Amino acid sequence: MAVTKPYELTFVKRDLYVYAHIKADEITREIGVAYLSEIVDACHKYKKNKLMIYRDIPEMLSPEQRKELSSDFLTMIGNIRTAAVNPYLEKEQIVESMASDHANIKVFTNFAEAEAWLLS
Repeated sequence: MAVTKPYELTFVKRDLYVYAHIKADEITREIGVAYLSEIVDACHKYKKNKLMIYRDIPEMLSPEQRKELSSDFLTMIGNIRTAAVNPYLEKEQIVESMASDHANIKVFTNFAEAEAWLLS
């Protein structure tokens, strides 16, 4: 019997990067670690060092949980340049996210800005 995941994750291998679309109704640190692990595996599988993540999850983790998940992701991602699109973020949440971001990871609310940065 197949295990049902609490999220839907799809990938598109583009010429210069991997595009990952994650959709879920809720988020926990465990769910985040699970889908981020799959995303990192796809980057290695497709031999791409650039990644676009579109996060279609209206719920947010607490600030402490976001910090922990960000730390987990930085450990997993290595030197893969990552643009994360989260259309649900408020302006102050983006500033908070970007203040703690690694130089190779940026958070955006729209795809066009994220792709421009990723490919720059």
